[in-house]
Amino acid sequence: MKTVNRMIYRFLYDISLRKKLLLSYLLLLLLPLTALTYYSYEKITRIIYDRTIFSAEQSFNQTHEYLSYKMYRVLKTSDQIAMDSTIKRIMGRNLSDYRIIDQIQDMYDLTRYADSYRDPEDILKVRFYVQNGTIYSQENVNMFSLEDARNTDWYQKLMTSSEKVVGFPSSYTNDSEKNTTDILSLGRKMISESNYKIILGVFRIDISKGMVDTILARANTVRDSYTYLSNQDGLLVASSNGMTAGERDYAVSAVPDSGKNGVSTVKLDTGTVYYLTRMIPGTDWQMITIIPESSIIREVGGLRTEIIMVLLVLSTVAYAFATYLSVSVTRRLSRLVLRMKQIQDGRLDPVNLRRGKDEVGELTENYNFMLKRITTLLEEQYTLGQELKSAELKALQSQINPHFLYNTLDLINWLSLKNRIAEVSSVTSALANFYKSSLNKGSDISTIENELRHISYYVQIQNFRFLNSIRLEVQVDECVLPYMIPKITLQPLVENAIIHGILEKPDKTGTIAIEGSLEHGYIVLVIRDNGLGMPSHRLEQIAMKHDGDKGSQYAIRNINERLRLLYGEAHRLSYESERGEGTCVTLKIPARKHNDAEAG
Repeated sequence: MKTVNRMIYRFLYDISLRKKLLLSYLLLLLLPLTALTYYSYEKITRIIYDRTIFSAEQSFNQTHEYLSYKMYRVLKTSDQIAMDSTIKRIMGRNLSDYRIIDQIQDMYDLTRYADSYRDPEDILKVRFYVQNGTIYSQENVNMFSLEDARNTDWYQKLMTSSEKVVGFPSSYTNDSEKNTTDILSLGRKMISESNYKIILGVFRIDISKGMVDTILARANTVRDSYTYLSNQDGLLVASSNGMTAGERDYAVSAVPDSGKNGVSTVKLDTGTVYYLTRMIPGTDWQMITIIPESSIIREVGGLRTEIIMVLLVLSTVAYAFATYLSVSVTRRLSRLVLRMKQIQDGRLDPVNLRRGKDEVGELTENYNFMLKRITTLLEEQYTLGQELKSAELKALQSQINPHFLYNTLDLINWLSLKNRIAEVSSVTSALANFYKSSLNKGSDISTIENELRHISYYVQIQNFRFLNSIRLEVQVDECVLPYMIPKITLQPLVENAIIHGILEKPDKTGTIAIEGSLEHGYIVLVIRDNGLGMPSHRLEQIAMKHDGDKGSQYAIRNINERLRLLYGEAHRLSYESERGEGTCVTLKIPARKHNDAEAG
């Protein structure tokens, strides 16, 4: 809690007085207005949502009741046909003693029965499927061959179902039955009264699919919603008018067959949808209405736009009024603050404001007086500081150059004593290249590319001395190479890695890897060796920047001092080491190119 309070106070202290006044006006006016608008919008949206869903549910229920009533009348008709003794007698005839005259009479009776059950509103046709071999089995208007029906999908489903009445979509009928694409059918078995296991025949009642589609369309009270029937196999039976084939296939496959009634939601690829489901009594048909949530959102889209427009107008007026008040209060103070900020760019011009007797006028007068004194002091300090900084930097670098020269001359002397003249020549040539790179045309700042070249000469000289026992691996990003670094910064670190790391190993061999990258405005250089490593107390001395007169601590202190003079506290030199595993040195400095380095 204290941290949050400090952050709030820091924010309030950091912003300008004009912004504070403007912020206070906006908070006192816009926040309540926005909160009220948001609350009203959410409340109204919820009401519209609820009423839309309620209206859709009412329409769904009414449509379901009406369609259930229609199906009830058809089911009652099927009961009458299934219980009719005359039809059962005809269906159960024995073909061996079935006379032609009896067949003609039965055909007449079946035709009369089929025609009597037709209803222009509900029933299009009654189809009787009779034994093959009768003279009316191929009549194909009201009577059809039972043998021909055995291979159809609807017959197979009827025979395997335990339901009394089974509904079929038009896709279940075969091509030989004409005019079946626009019908729905209800099939039923004729059972013998003497033995319920004996099936005398079957019959189908056809109803208009267009009539069912029209009834389903009544449930679509929300724009872009659609209603359909599907059976227990997940096949589409009927759908509301205007529903495309793609919507039908997608709806049947995407909406879960939950088997529960009421309103539910499901997330589809096209977005969240509401769906209402209910079974049609007496069938395996399920009535489903799908309402895209986007359609309901569009219902409240106009209201939302109006509310947002009103809020924007009020906010604009409030902002303009608050800006005018804040500017009128803080105009002179803002000009004074602006002139103070220009000091950061080196402009030390006095402030010319209309003087007043208030606090701003007094502050302006004191500021101008202070500015004159600061200008004089800065001119004096700048001249002295530049001379001191240049002298210290050159002095610190000169401390390192003799240190390496001593080691190299010692190597040349040793080779001379061994009478290895060719190697003396090679070392001398490498030393010349090394110092040519070190001098860097008199500049104290060098590129990282030149520093890496400088290190390669150094390792080459050391390998003359230690029989090529040192391997140098450089993995520095090319984008890092042009950036600047104080010259002879990396060489002492590599020297420490060789002298105090690799050469202290029993076999006196090892690898030094140099990695470099640009990270968030900083150059990060990492020098790793697989030498002997350092004990923990030496790491602690390095971390505390312990003073020393010679050795590795001298080099580290020297590098730290030079980096501090150039970068201040914006650099970091850290060590990680484990005895027997090696040492890792990480150098992090600000990323500066040549012009930046000179300016710094």
